This record gives sequence, C-alpha cells and structure tokens, in this order.
Amino acid sequence: MDESMCQGAAGSDESKNLLVVGVMVQPSTVLARRRREFNTLDQPLYLPADLHRGIHVSSCGHPMHVHCWKLYYIKVIQKEQRRNYRMRQGTNIDVERSEYLCPLCECICNDAVPLLPPPTQPLFGGSITQGDILVTPQQWLHGLHVIHTNKVARTVHASAPELSDSLSDEEDSTAVAGVWLPPDLPSVTSRLTSDMNSSCAASNFLKMFTSEYNTTMSNLLPTSDQVMWDFAHSIFRHGLDQNPNLADERILGCTLASLAYTIRSHEEVQRYEGRALLTGISSRQHLFLSSLTATAAYIPSNQCSKQMPQVSTSAAVCVLRDVLGASSVTLLEMDCFSAAVSLVLLLPGIFSPTHATAKGGLQDQYVLQLCFLGHIVQLLLTYDRTFPEDQTPMEDTDEVQEAVLGSWVAAEEEDPMDKECEDSSGSEHDASWLLALFHQSRDAVGLPPLHVNAATLLAHIKERCLPFLRCAGLFFHLLTGCAAPAELSSSVWVPESEYYCLLRYLGLSTSLAQSLQPFASVVKVWLAHPRLLKCLKVPTFDGDRALTVNKLYPLLKDYSEFISEVASFACPSSTVGEKSSTPTICLVCGTMMCSQTYCCQTELPDATKQMVGATTAHAHTCCAGSGMFLRVWDCTVIFRTGKYKARSEQYGRFDLLFCCMCEGCYFTPPYLDQYGEADMGLRRGNPLFLNAESYSRLHAKWLQHLIPETVSRTLAAASTHVFSIDWQHV
Repeated sequence: MDESMCQGAAGSDESKNLLVVGVMVQPSTVLARRRREFNTLDQPLYLPADLHRGIHVSSCGHPMHVHCWKLYYIKVIQKEQRRNYRMRQGTNIDVERSEYLCPLCECICNDAVPLLPPPTQPLFGGSITQGDILVTPQQWLHGLHVIHTNKVARTVHASAPELSDSLSDEEDSTAVAGVWLPPDLPSVTSRLTSDMNSSCAASNFLKMFTSEYNTTMSNLLPTSDQVMWDFAHSIFRHGLDQNPNLADERILGCTLASLAYTIRSHEEVQRYEGRALLTGISSRQHLFLSSLTATAAYIPSNQCSKQMPQVSTSAAVCVLRDVLGASSVTLLEMDCFSAAVSLVLLLPGIFSPTHATAKGGLQDQYVLQLCFLGHIVQLLLTYDRTFPEDQTPMEDTDEVQEAVLGSWVAAEEEDPMDKECEDSSGSEHDASWLLALFHQSRDAVGLPPLHVNAATLLAHIKERCLPFLRCAGLFFHLLTGCAAPAELSSSVWVPESEYYCLLRYLGLSTSLAQSLQPFASVVKVWLAHPRLLKCLKVPTFDGDRALTVNKLYPLLKDYSEFISEVASFACPSSTVGEKSSTPTICLVCGTMMCSQTYCCQTELPDATKQMVGATTAHAHTCCAGSGMFLRVWDCTVIFRTGKYKARSEQYGRFDLLFCCMCEGCYFTPPYLDQYGEADMGLRRGNPLFLNAESYSRLHAKWLQHLIPETVSRTLAAASTHVFSIDWQHV
C-alpha cells in the first residue's frame, strides 16, 4: 500500500489509524443503452438491464488518516466562510456539494472511502474453513424457494425524526428496500426436512447461513462503522441528488448499485482500450477498488446499527424474488451482473444480518452460476427480434402471476433437453445444449421457430458473455483477495483465451452445459413470466449491444458542411420558425438546442422556480448533470457539470436563497485546421476538419467520467472572466 500523505505521526488515538482515500461520487448515464426518464424514488437494489442511470465512484487513490482528512475538510470550509462574499472570485469547488481537492494531487473529491480489509480476512490463518457442505444446486434452489414461499409481510414504520437531518416535502421519507421478510429458521428447517426427507440435507443448507465460516466478521477499527455509513449516505446524496436523510432505505441499494456500476464502467474502459481485465491498473487504483468492494460487503451489517435490521433482510428477499422470477420484474429488465453482486452481498445475512458477510464460498458460486445462466437466456431471447404481427403480449393479471409462482414445483422435474445432450461431449455438448435452450426459450414466449447453426450460436454466446465474466472476475477478485492469473494482466489481450481463463478463475467448468444445466429448472419460471414478451418488444435488454461501447455523436468531417447543415436549425421556442442565434449540439446524443439565450430557458423539475439554460436542463436529463456540448457558431466545446439547485431558508425576517452552483468551462474543439490548430471563435477563418485523435480524447474523458475533474482543473488555471459566466444560464 502507498504511504499515507500525512507526514506527522498518527498519534495514540486509535481513530487516527484508520486510512481513507478521497472519492468523487457522481450520477452517470455513460453506460446507458436506452435513454429515458429516471425517477429517484424508484432506485432499485440493482441496475436495470438498459443501464440507464447509475452512480459512479472514482478516486485518485492517495490515502490519508481519517482524522487528518476531517481536519483538512473543516479548514476548507472555514477558508470558504472567511472570504468576503462581495470581493470573492469564483472557485473550482463547491462546498455546498461537499467538494474539496485532494491535498496531494488536487483531484476533485466529495467524500472519502475507508481502506478496509477484505471480508475473507478471518480465513487467512486457515483456522476457519467452509468444511464439507454437501448441498447440490437443486437442493440450494429448493431451499431458496422455501424461503420465498414462506416469507412474511413486513410492518413498515415511519422514519425516526432524529435520523433525518432535513427532508423536503417532495421527498418520500418512507421509501423502503422491500416489503417482505424471510421466515424464521425453525420453520425453514421443518419445511426442508419434510420436503427433502432428510434432516442432513436441510442441516447442510442452513449451514450455508449459520456456520462459523459465514458469520465470522473481520476485525475493524471502532471508527470504521461511522466512516462507512457516512460514505454510504454520501453515495445516496450525490448519486440521487437528494437532501441528507439518514433514515432513507435507498442508501443500501445505492451503495450496492454503485459498486456494480463502477466495476462495469472499469471493464468497459478496459475493453474499449483493448486491454486485459487487470492490465494497467495502478496499485492505488486497485487499493481503492478493493476498499470500495469491502465497504459494500460490510454495509448490510453496518446498516443494521444505523437503521432497522429489517432493511437488509427485506432487501435480500426482494432481490431473491426478482432473480427467481417470482415478482413483477422480468429477466429482461434486470442487469444480471448487478443482481449477482446484490444477491451475493445480501444473501449471507438474510437470517443474521448483523453477523454475516460474503466470502466467496459455495453459495456465492451458486449465485454466480444462476445469474450467468440468466444472462445467457437474455442473449438467447434477443438473438433474433422478428415478431409475428398477430402476437400480443399477455396481460399481467393476478391469475397469471399465481400460475407462474405455482409452476416452480413442475419446473423442478427433469428437463426434456437434458436427454438430448446426454451422449454429447465437449463443444458439441455445449452447442447442442444451447440450441435446445434456444428453441425452448423462443417456444415459451410464442416466437416462431428459427433455424440456427449450433456452432454459430455457441460462438455468439461465448463472445457476448465475456463482459459479464470480466465483471464477475473483477468483483470476486476484489471481494476475496484471491490472486488473479497472470493472463488477466497480460499486455496482449486475447478475448477467447481470457474467456476460458475467467471460467477457471471463477471455479466454473469450461463446459457451459456442465456448469449451468443443474440450474435449468429456473429457466421455465423466467420464461413463463406474463410480461416477458412485452419487454422483448420494447426492448429493455439489447443483446446486440452487449459488446458495444457507447461513443460520442458522430460529427461531419468538414466543418463548413456541418455549419451548412446547422444553419437551418430553428429555435425550438420560436412559433414563427426563427433561426437560432447560438445553435449548440450535445455531443452525447446529438440533440440540437439554443445556448446562453433567454428564449429556451426552462425550469428543472426539482428546482424552486429557478430558470436554467437549455444545456443545463439537457445535461440534467441526458447526462445526469455532466454534459459535453459543441457551440457551432463559435466552434467551442463546453463542459458542464453539476446541477443548479436552489433552496430557501428563513432567517428571522429574511428569506435566504442558497444555490449549488453549476460549473463549466470551455475546451478545445475536435475540429483543427491544416496546421493542427483549433480556431475557437472562428477568428482566423481557416478550413477546419474533424481530427479523430482530438475527438477520441474527448470520448475518453467522457467514458472515464473525467468531466468534473477537467472542469475543476481548468477553472483553477483560468482567468477571472471565466468565473463571471452564469453557467446555469448556458
């Protein structure tokens, strides 16, 4: 681990021994496969299949003592308060959003994550082992089915007023993580004993939750709990742009979803740059990712001391119902990797949330195999999207939903496609098994038969499930601390070789049929969902984009042609078709709008009657606050970050207005002349052409979530006139 930047001794106070690293928490739509409206009240416990909006966490990785960090942050606030408001210039941080600069590298941050040991730390000595728990996948699935069918309704109490710092009238203070609680252990034991006709099998299943291997916790410093909870609350505040509310149960879901989104974002950046999973990761970056994973693993038990213990247990039941296909959520509406992360971290504490963490044991492997099978079924369902014209989706009635839930027992019977593959072996076995599953999936949702070559289908699935395996490999590497194979850090990336390497590292067989066939009974329940065909037509999950990395909007090569094309753009607010005086294009989605004009100002949905410019409003809906725009007449790129948020408070007889500032900066455009120089403002008049390398650099900043960092560093070196711009009106 890198040496702390704190030069003084930690002292005798134990709280100073805890190390933290500064982080930047921000909402993101970089990975979005489908752009739509997002309701913060509907924040799920895992990411949706279209990855529309997530919470990204980044860090420079420089550690410091938590005591030193708190003192430094207090000094930053005091320095801001001492400045005369009338004489002050703008700054590149906003203390209203808890922003500060890393003391060493001056990266912008808005919180800190503690450096914690992995949950597997108690296992390092070898005194605690998992033991011989003989639970087959079929027995494990049946045990989860018993937990689901015997769930009890949760009594939701009002939020404790002392936990809520400030709540607006528009916020839902009673948002809950789930409405069901698991049954007690004696009832589960008796039910499993009667169903399996074996007390030994029932006992082995319960050992997956109650054994010493599962319930032993790592030794953490006393101050770790509070720092972890503050970080989780910060993810909720900055990720959903909410006011502080320690009683909100969405804190747990935001923490789990942010881990999955951050890992997905890292994998996509590595894949875009053509690198193996762990190639190019610095020790500081690896330290940060490991600490983020450990914090998310400890949060379910940590949350029990801050909120009601029923929050994490009800959340575990909620994710379990969704993964098993027993709720209103279809398979095509969930991101299987994110669901696997949430279920792995929540399931160990479904009976004892205060004394259980995931450690990469047998149950975690079963969860991985189940979600891996779900991802493959997603790819098979979206292999071809040709629908018959007379096909109509089934209605989501109570009778149909009860039929889906009641089909579980029938689904546990022998699958007919098992016999088709008994005599096959190797790749032929996998190909024939996938082909049978493909026809079964299409037939279940009423799609017409499709003739597909088995070998072609197998190659298609292997290629498109690699991102899932890369994300899963990175997650379990960070969770367990197990050394990764050297091939995952190779300077030469061979996708096919990495596919088999990841299967071996995750403890899976290189044969898909051998690994996933024991879980095939759940496929029938997934395919019997009444809303599945409707989700196929939307589409919520797009298998064709499984390997696609989002790009910026393609621009014309010749800038003069671009100007001619934009010249006909009329102001959207004009009723007579008046031409726009400042046409601006969003480089993320390609939408045209007016910039820095009063004609197209609009009001944000959650603002207090404050008008903002078109780019500010568009960045809020399209880019979660951090956008990238090109002003056509000026040939200037605008980076936008933050969101204009005003709140009024009464102080005596006066009404005070507090505003979180919108920040922005100008950046070099991707259009260059024959000398390789930009012409911001079009003063020289030389012909301009799109430079692929410059546009690629812009794309890299957007893909790596570096817009806030770029804005902060640009404003730090900028002249005074840049701060005089009211960026919220741009």
